[in-house]
Amino acid sequence: MGNVAAILGVVMLVIGVVLVVLFGNARSASWGPVVGIALVVLGLVAGLLPAVTWLNKGYGHSDFDPIYETAERLDMPLTVHGAPSRGMGFDFFNKFLHVHTLEHPFAILIQFTHMVFEGVFVRFPKLRVAFLEAGSGWLPYMMDRMDEEMEKPYRVQAPLLKQKPSELIRNGQIWTTCEV
Repeated sequence: MGNVAAILGVVMLVIGVVLVVLFGNARSASWGPVVGIALVVLGLVAGLLPAVTWLNKGYGHSDFDPIYETAERLDMPLTVHGAPSRGMGFDFFNKFLHVHTLEHPFAILIQFTHMVFEGVFVRFPKLRVAFLEAGSGWLPYMMDRMDEEMEKPYRVQAPLLKQKPSELIRNGQIWTTCEV
């Protein structure tokens, strides 16, 4: 019976991912509950979101809300992991060394910025997200940079943020890794 449940979980996960890729809309594909069921059936302890997608939208977009709702309901953290580097502005590199140095941190910074400014962590106060394989040295820089941006007139573009991004970042919802 355990093998059948695992196979069913994998099938449900694959169906959810295929629907999102085909339709490009997590909400219409109802993929949050599908992934949630698959994660529980498989006994996984976290979900992983690739930092680079074909969806042409960041993870701050409300189309991803079903995923966040499911993660909160399951009390399951999510992770954002960098790579691949397609379309990130350094396609002209002809050495893996150059690409690999930048692909994880740049992709992570893009998703992190979008999620914070679009209010994901305000809309989902129990959501926990770890940003993986970009180290943690970028976090103080981004806290300062985002706070500074919120002092400018265009802060109205982030209407859900009622506190400085640095304060939001300190609340325990956002995690990073430190590789040794």
